[in-house]
Amino acid sequence: MKTTTIILLATLVLLASCASKIPTDQAPPGEYATCSSDSDCIPQPGCHPVNCINSRFADRFKAPDACTMEYRCNAAYSAEDCMCQAGKCINRKTIEGDPSCEPTK
Repeated sequence: MKTTTIILLATLVLLASCASKIPTDQAPPGEYATCSSDSDCIPQPGCHPVNCINSRFADRFKAPDACTMEYRCNAAYSAEDCMCQAGKCINRKTIEGDPSCEPTK
């Protein structure tokens, strides 16, 4: 009985750890980016996100445990970097550019 309980608990823990989280280096599915206003949009959880998503889907993404201190000019680091355009959350920096960014050589 005790062995069966331990095996059952171990199986449940394993299954729970396999919950479907989207890696942060992948673009989110289209429905995760739907919005009706700028306040709906946030950067996709991750270190240097270039995609923006609707904030209600943030818990579906697996953020890394640690990030580098590297700064990427086209990354959306704050909600102000995201906007709702034509019903979709987008990164302002990818359409407007970042004037402080210099092209890489």
